[in-house]
Amino acid sequence: MKKSYIMVFICLLGITTVGKVLAQCPKELGGKKVAVIVGSSSADVTPDLIKDIETIFENQLLGVGFQVINQSLVEKIIPEQEKQLLLRGDTVGAVKLSEKLGADLLFVSQLSVRTSPIEGVKTNLKSVYVTLGLKLLSAKTAQAISSKTWTGKSAGSEISKTTLGLVEKNSEVLTRAIYEEYCQRGAVALSVGSSSPSTSSRLSGEKEGSVPSAEGPGEVPTREGPKNEITPKPSTNLENL
Repeated sequence: MKKSYIMVFICLLGITTVGKVLAQCPKELGGKKVAVIVGSSSADVTPDLIKDIETIFENQLLGVGFQVINQSLVEKIIPEQEKQLLLRGDTVGAVKLSEKLGADLLFVSQLSVRTSPIEGVKTNLKSVYVTLGLKLLSAKTAQAISSKTWTGKSAGSEISKTTLGLVEKNSEVLTRAIYEEYCQRGAVALSVGSSSPSTSSRLSGEKEGSVPSAEGPGEVPTREGPKNEITPKPSTNLENL
């Protein structure tokens, strides 16, 4: 009987904790429509990996209460060329494409992957380094409501599988961190007028409010102490070499 009481208490505690996270958002911010766009210029990143990562974040965003625009619609409306411009910081394009999608928000992610041999060990495993630049943008202005940079490292023989495992393992923490900032700043960002930026307006990846910029093939950006960087705890596990 005592064990049953303990289990009930743990379940209630879990429900209360989740409720607190979701309850932080003002009512008017709930149920907004978001389009997920993931891109990469790294040679080791395949189209299938991009789709899998988009699906991971779509599920996480659904979990915190957003309405996610169907990926098939996103792909239909946003040609690859326009997608690459958006990932490079085309604010005008971001606003126009948001209007076509009927989106309130854009969840934009730039993925970078590089690999290297594991020194001193005879193995077919490789060290895999992953960097994700994540931004939640207001669809009206392409202003960044939340921005995070995450880096992870693991080891594996299959680069796509190893990368996907790293992203999936950390996706909930990243989404929750972005969601918390959305709850704090979203009301102001979404209340801004819908006037489009100047056609000459371009935001670089270093400025606040920009879309993550594309990186060179196989390169991971190096940033010294970014304000919003989230780095996983180091592990002595071979899977995290």
